[in-house]
Amino acid sequence: MTVKELIEHLELMNENDNIAYALWTEDDVFTKAKENNEFVTFDEVSEILRRMYKYQDCEYGITWDSLNSHMIDVISERE
Repeated sequence: MTVKELIEHLELMNENDNIAYALWTEDDVFTKAKENNEFVTFDEVSEILRRMYKYQDCEYGITWDSLNSHMIDVISERE
């Protein structure tokens, strides 16, 4: 999801509604990659974030472990 898509989604809501929202950014992915001594491209980061959003677990949400798991999957799919 892009910031633009999020804003469009939020604009449909009542501004007085209470929500809970966790925000993960490109910097989070780059930081985790660096911690793991991995290199990821901007395109890979975009794909990792897309998967994190699409496949988030409603029981556990998105965690550093899930970010790491998606990152490993994307890296392993390189040609």
